[in-house]
Amino acid sequence: MVQLSPKTEETAPQLIVETVTLDVQGMKCAGCVKAVEKQLSQQSGVISACVNLITEVAVVKYTSGEVQPQTLVEKLTNVGFPSNLRNSEEISLTETHLNAAQRKKQEQQEYRWRLITAAILLVFSGLGHLQHLGSPTIPIVSHLWFHAGLATLALLIPGREIIIDGWKGLRHGMANMNTLVGLGTLSAYFASCLALLFPQLGWECFFDEPVMLLGFILLGRTLEGRARNRASSALEALIALQPSVARLIGDPFTEDTSSIEIPVEQVRVGEWIRVLPGEKIPVDGEVVAGKTLIDESLVTGESLPVAKQPEDGVIAGTLNQSGAIAIKATRIGNDTTLAQIIASVEDAQTRKAPIQQFADTVAGYFAYGVMAIALLTFLFWLGIGTNLYPQVLETIHHSHSHEVVPIQSPSSPVLLSLKLAIAVLVVACPCALGLATPTAILVGTGIGAERGLLIKGGDVLEKVHQLDAIVFDKTGTLTIGHPTVTHCIPLTQISPQRLLQLAATVESGTNHPLAIAILEAAQQQELPLLKADNFQTEAGLGVSATVEGKSVLLGNEDWLQQRGIRLNPEQELIEGCKTLVYVVVDQEVQGMIALEDTLRPDAQETITRLQDQGLEVMLVTGDRQNVAESIAQQLGISQVFAQVRPSEKARIIQSLQQHKADVSSLSSPNPISRKVAMIGDGINDAPALAQADLGISLQGATEVALETADIVLMGTRLLGVVQAIELSLATFNKIRQNLFWALGYNVFAIPIAAGILLPTLGFVLSPALAGALMACSSITVVTNSLLLRRQFPS
Repeated sequence: MVQLSPKTEETAPQLIVETVTLDVQGMKCAGCVKAVEKQLSQQSGVISACVNLITEVAVVKYTSGEVQPQTLVEKLTNVGFPSNLRNSEEISLTETHLNAAQRKKQEQQEYRWRLITAAILLVFSGLGHLQHLGSPTIPIVSHLWFHAGLATLALLIPGREIIIDGWKGLRHGMANMNTLVGLGTLSAYFASCLALLFPQLGWECFFDEPVMLLGFILLGRTLEGRARNRASSALEALIALQPSVARLIGDPFTEDTSSIEIPVEQVRVGEWIRVLPGEKIPVDGEVVAGKTLIDESLVTGESLPVAKQPEDGVIAGTLNQSGAIAIKATRIGNDTTLAQIIASVEDAQTRKAPIQQFADTVAGYFAYGVMAIALLTFLFWLGIGTNLYPQVLETIHHSHSHEVVPIQSPSSPVLLSLKLAIAVLVVACPCALGLATPTAILVGTGIGAERGLLIKGGDVLEKVHQLDAIVFDKTGTLTIGHPTVTHCIPLTQISPQRLLQLAATVESGTNHPLAIAILEAAQQQELPLLKADNFQTEAGLGVSATVEGKSVLLGNEDWLQQRGIRLNPEQELIEGCKTLVYVVVDQEVQGMIALEDTLRPDAQETITRLQDQGLEVMLVTGDRQNVAESIAQQLGISQVFAQVRPSEKARIIQSLQQHKADVSSLSSPNPISRKVAMIGDGINDAPALAQADLGISLQGATEVALETADIVLMGTRLLGVVQAIELSLATFNKIRQNLFWALGYNVFAIPIAAGILLPTLGFVLSPALAGALMACSSITVVTNSLLLRRQFPS
């Protein structure tokens, strides 16, 4: 796993909150997760703790100075959850990949031995069950003492870890799935020992039951573990993208082709690296020499290779397909785009969906509730049930001689009650509750990462499910974000070239898309920038500077009117789909520069598909009303907010959340709440992204917008918005299906195990069959989550 750098935030004067990540082992079910969270939360100084069963990670926020992270590690280890504090030093992706490979190899060995052990236990216990049903006896295997010895070995060797872990949990007040299995197997074993040593009791020896039960448990956990590995395969594939070495070179502009290979973690910012065809880009960088095609599909989800030439950026982990290039390292280690993607995915997998809170609450009391039901089952059938329904004791297959042979005789009330109680203990499955949400999130976020869609947690999935409306920013979102100058229109005696030169000079101090377009137009006409100072910018409105001793303003109509500059009606005439920037020198309008931005090719399809899903789509922009309406008409958007200042975007989102079209007033006696998403890419959009119920940001967005957004699209296609929403909805539906199965299974299975069908149908759920059902329940939840990949094939 990638090392997440510690985060620090000041919440109040002299109160510093820090975040630490722990690797926690030994968690088997939702009850374990709840127990670990409880142990951490009870520690003085801990603010919150979030634990993930699948990734075996705990993320803890605590007040600096009140508790030490090592104290948390020791506390969890002492109560049966061996833990490690993640190293605060930066860990390279190469080291992470090697550690993951070693861990996977160890897990494969463990799975192999579990399968062999499970097969041996199931085969021999199965032979015992066949002989109970009248099959031919087998020498040695048919002897009761053989099955007693097999059961003893099964409990001492493969069952030892389960029993010890269950006892530790019970001793520390954290009963878990192993507690239930341990109680069930030990009860069956000791009851069989009593029947074997004291045959006059007339009890049945059922040594095969704990053996078969352990066999099914081991088999189920092995299959479940393999399914978990499949669920995390997408993240492992991302980690594997990082090459282990980089080819360091000297000056790339000389004929010297010599290079030296060094570990990628030793590369420093500013160094030059050569990448040959067929090799992966080792770090984020900028092409300084050569041309090539880069396959970015595993990072951005874009299927077609991207052409790269000098000054173009490249991403670590992407594949150089055609030409040899030299790049200058710009971001290394955990600062690379690939490392940030992996960290984002890992962080998402620790954030729970609110829907899981109910499951977590149930899991906290699950094991104790099951033990109470098992005790009530035993007492009921021992004291009441067998008297009310004496027919349940009439003919039961059992054995009490040294040979395992079927004998028809009345069953003991004690033995029947014990069997039913054991079945209750074993059939209950808290593990399925614990796996329901994290496995779906793991698969969903993994699929998203493969397609360049970063979904930042389970809570985001639930927000998507509740959405009513989506608000798009215009520039850089619905349009490609690269406007071009179409006209320079003088309104005085000034020449178009002088008008453009003045505008480019004033805009040289900003990086707004319109400023970039004006500067590019000036460069194409080889117009030099003039001497200027006193640059000032009002975000989304205009810029000003002193050029050659004269005050020059560039901005939109509203901003100029606020500064006391009036436009004549003929000065406002211009084609409706153009964006206008007015040039003012010493309070006199000198001319206009018209710019046009092209709609993204998939904008129309994106809007149509979102509307087909029942979402209301809106447009917000700082551009003129006629420009916004022209764009909206092309795309079929009915509600438009134009000439909106950046500071007002968040206010519009807030108003829409209150379900009012009139944004002039936010007060309402009975506001109707609705969920609104905001899609943008600029620093001006960050407040609106934060205000929205769901923020979506595009590739190339500012760092502030990326941090604020709940979903980040790494690709360049706007259809990624639709894909992200569809994937989020499908993942959330899987979570609901998993929780429904996990809860429904226990609601039906426990009463059947308790003997509810015994008086009418004579059906008894044996402990071994109960164990098999329990194992199948967990496997079903994991497999259902994996079915997401069929909905979203690679």
